[in-house]
Amino acid sequence: MVKKPTAYAYSRISTRAQLKGDGLRRQLAAALEWAEEHPDIEFDPTFVDRGISASVGLHRETGKLGVLLNMIEAGTIRSGDYLLVDEFSRLTREIESEALHLLTSIIRKGVNVVTLVDGEVYHKHSTSLELMRALFTMSNSHNENKERTRKVAKAWAEKREEARLTGKKLSRRGPAWTVFNERTKHFDLIGDRADIIRGIFAECIDGLGITAIAQRLNANKVEPFVAGSDGWHQGYVLTILRSPSVMGFYQPTLTSQRAHKRMLRQPDGDPIPNYYPKVVDEETFDRAQAMIALRNKRGGGAGRRGKRFPNLIMGMGKCEACGGTLVVTNHPNSARVRSFRCYQANRKQNCDNRQTYLCSDVEEWLTVFLMEARMEAAQPLPDQTDLTHKLSARRAIQVKIDNLNDTIEAAERGEDVSSTRIRLAERQAEASKLDKLIEDLRTMLKHQTRMVGVDAVEEAAKWMDSLRDEDTEDIYRNRAKANAILLALYDTIMPVEGGLYILSNGKGWFVNDEIYAELDVEDRRPITRKELEMSATWTKTTMI
Repeated sequence: MVKKPTAYAYSRISTRAQLKGDGLRRQLAAALEWAEEHPDIEFDPTFVDRGISASVGLHRETGKLGVLLNMIEAGTIRSGDYLLVDEFSRLTREIESEALHLLTSIIRKGVNVVTLVDGEVYHKHSTSLELMRALFTMSNSHNENKERTRKVAKAWAEKREEARLTGKKLSRRGPAWTVFNERTKHFDLIGDRADIIRGIFAECIDGLGITAIAQRLNANKVEPFVAGSDGWHQGYVLTILRSPSVMGFYQPTLTSQRAHKRMLRQPDGDPIPNYYPKVVDEETFDRAQAMIALRNKRGGGAGRRGKRFPNLIMGMGKCEACGGTLVVTNHPNSARVRSFRCYQANRKQNCDNRQTYLCSDVEEWLTVFLMEARMEAAQPLPDQTDLTHKLSARRAIQVKIDNLNDTIEAAERGEDVSSTRIRLAERQAEASKLDKLIEDLRTMLKHQTRMVGVDAVEEAAKWMDSLRDEDTEDIYRNRAKANAILLALYDTIMPVEGGLYILSNGKGWFVNDEIYAELDVEDRRPITRKELEMSATWTKTTMI
């Protein structure tokens, strides 16, 4: 018995908003009417794409049309079967060459394409005139879509410009911590959500990572902002911390769909200030960005660190033998006694330092150091020092450039000044490089949070002292805060047998139970103890 052919109806709407309209029902009704007129053909109406554009072929890659095409290629949809579409615009709105290729790839397999709006049937024996008519129709669909896209883009551009000039809101949709006020036509803060965001920023600045923040929110049963979410996730916490919307900014964007890729969003002009109500100020936002960058730079962004943040010198602790990272390990005979040990030596790779350093000793020496340290004046930040040097070098090069220009201008007509011009070009290239470095350093300084001076050390000492109370319920947060302050102050903390070296921007200290010493270090950041002691000059020693 010969199996009857099957007609597969394909329906599509471009946006989710069109679900509220009549488009899908109308397309399916037309397909059903065709099926009733052809009772000798089986009918399958199950292939529907909702909210997928046909302008760049997304429906062929990720939608039900892609499933249909694969079935045709595999022979599941057989020669003699039918593909029903309301009109060609439902099948494709791509450029003419892609549209014609799609149609011919179907009909070459013997599958008939029916456009229900006019009852036309296209098959592998269609004439050139019929295919030209199909191409003309698909071209109209493509051009119609292109013109509609242009008009929509123009309308949104006018709305964005109006928003910049008058503050008028582009839509009622805002961040999850706001609600649109229909009376004032502005956004209002949702009070409890704004408090949650301020808490997230405070914990970030205090040194907690995004994993720890998300865990604390979940542990405290804080309702997530995203409806239907199974709790707070670190990715969403980071999104909040990175979003300029918390400062009231709105960044207009241009979007474009790309086959095989996520929708591309590109900034369209500068952000619009005061578009949303402000949750945190710019200083708080910048401090949070600097802390995130500092954690990532120093290796502090890899998740929550135990129940009590055991590695207080995370990001700074270095092995005296190889300069590698120190990690916390349990003592062989006690789970409560912990020690620092070289990570590389622990994995028997590129270091043979088997020495361990009790965490309790290191923290005690660190506390003694902070209590003894007295900085007479604020030390210049590394980036400020670099910037000063670069500005000085830039001024010197500008003098040379001016002199070379004077030489060229003063030269007599006809005199060969080619070598002078070469030197001038070289100096101008050097100046351009310095200008870029100066710009980068100024940008870094804008987000710099490193604390200096007596107040900074006293702040660190206060937090270290608070860690003596092991019974506090917030021991993790206190230790994370202490780590964050230490990260902002010091580059390297290197335990050695009988003491502790501490380094920061060319200065160094050594401390143990008996002495507190200050050092000048020639090498800005020595790698090992041997390199440190070879480059260091002991300038002052105080008995404790």
